[in-house]
Amino acid sequence: MAGWPHVEEGTSDFLYSRLHGAETLYAGGYGEDALARSANRIRQWGAGEQLRDAALLPDIQPAKRVSRDVYCCFDDDQKVQAPFDARRLMKLVGASGEERS
Repeated sequence: MAGWPHVEEGTSDFLYSRLHGAETLYAGGYGEDALARSANRIRQWGAGEQLRDAALLPDIQPAKRVSRDVYCCFDDDQKVQAPFDARRLMKLVGASGEERS
């Protein structure tokens, strides 16, 4: 996926993922394969798992968790496709979009 240098280290009880484009920064939307990859990562993070192919920080021990909250923001275009991509991803991970209390 396109993006800035990033880290995918699970060091807290939540993870925040900001998506800037599948192939080109801030241009176009996400295809099914890219969304499926993101959905898989979100499910693993949500289950407290560390991704096998994660971009990790050197010399940091990941925090072990039973589960994590995962927040994902789409910032992949001029706000035309991003809401649709977000809805499709929510459907893939089984998210309702309702806040938990």
